[in-house]
Amino acid sequence: MEEINAKLNAASTKLDAISQRLPAEFKMIGAEIATQTRAITKIIASLRGLPPSPPTSLLPEPPTGPKPAAAEGSAVTDLPPCADARRGKLGREK
Repeated sequence: MEEINAKLNAASTKLDAISQRLPAEFKMIGAEIATQTRAITKIIASLRGLPPSPPTSLLPEPPTGPKPAAAEGSAVTDLPPCADARRGKLGREK
């Protein structure tokens, strides 16, 4: 029984150490993502000949009012702003 308690205490100590480092790791990852996003935005803007847009938040905008009714026959209604990029609408339309 003491051996099991010792293993559980060791595991608990390791988990505590990890949980204390996570906020700093997430902050660092967020900063890296923001830097890469700005670089990509500048590259796309330069390829299009447009000035780069101002920095934007990676967090979604909170809803401010009632949602507009979806167009009839519309299959996708609640996509985040970056969904256009995932659907291939980064200026590659022909």
